[in-house]
Amino acid sequence: MIRPIKIHLPSTFGMGELIAAQSTVLAALGWDLGMKYDAYMRPRRGNGWLEDLRQQRWEETRQNLYKFKLTLVDPSFVITEPLKNSDSPLRACLPKQSGFYDLLETAWKIRNAAQHFDPPMTSDLLHGRVKALGNLAHQAGLPVAQECKMLLERLNAIGQGQVANPSKVLSELQERLAAEKEAAKDLAIQVAELRKDLSTAEASTGSPEQDQLLEELESLREAVVVAEAEKVLAAESMNATSVAMHVASAELRRVADDGVSSLEPGDDWPGAPGSRILRLMPHVGDLYAPATEELLSDSVGRASIDAVALWRQFIPHGGVVHLNDAGQACALVGAKYLFLGSLDDLDPLGAT
Repeated sequence: MIRPIKIHLPSTFGMGELIAAQSTVLAALGWDLGMKYDAYMRPRRGNGWLEDLRQQRWEETRQNLYKFKLTLVDPSFVITEPLKNSDSPLRACLPKQSGFYDLLETAWKIRNAAQHFDPPMTSDLLHGRVKALGNLAHQAGLPVAQECKMLLERLNAIGQGQVANPSKVLSELQERLAAEKEAAKDLAIQVAELRKDLSTAEASTGSPEQDQLLEELESLREAVVVAEAEKVLAAESMNATSVAMHVASAELRRVADDGVSSLEPGDDWPGAPGSRILRLMPHVGDLYAPATEELLSDSVGRASIDAVALWRQFIPHGGVVHLNDAGQACALVGAKYLFLGSLDDLDPLGAT
């Protein structure tokens, strides 16, 4: 099964980008370990192994981790279970050397610290954490190990001044977010259908084909667990990508500000208009993006709606708005282009 989340590769040392990178590394590690456990346990303990293990641990420990249904790919579970339980059956598919469990202990500490954003994220802190998580992944034979290596290379490149082009990064992030939104929609439909099938199967357990139905029922329950885990990861991935987009956009605006820093809304636009075409509709309180056939607020949030209220003073009957990669807008008013303002000025997520 293809992991529905990719490691975010930052373009700057901005805290938002660094946090997004760490978040995606932990989520990817959780997925890879969860799938490794499932591939090992299912043939040996059956489809219900995860729930059986949860119930056993709850009876033994009464720890909150095991109080409710487990998510197979939750970083907390995949790290804590084999680390804190010497009798864990999951240890059978992990490396035997003691050094591996030192790395697992480090991963447990990293995950807990990440939950509380303590200490504040820096490039050096992220580098050390990714190196440790990458070593763990390498020893366990997980795909995320190679992505950790790529992330370390990116951090080194940024530190040496070889910064990725923010415009290219933003374009890649916009494409990724669009794909993640489609994947999230598909997953929501999949979860709904699985839950419907599960409900139907549970209502039929009194039929003569009892054993077969019970087996199908358990299989459906496991499918729901996995699908819901994918749905959670997809939401986390979209959030991380959105944060990274805001950071990349802010970096672009910082670079672009050299040319327009003294401009006020309504001033003449000094250069070529931005290449992204939007439409300010006469009776719609939002900007419409013809290329994606969606409202701009779907990708940038409230900033798009606030922009409409301000920009109507220049184009009261609506019209075409040109947006550049830095979020700066202009429109043709009469015979010349006027600067309307910047989306970043209106977006609290883009503020520093």
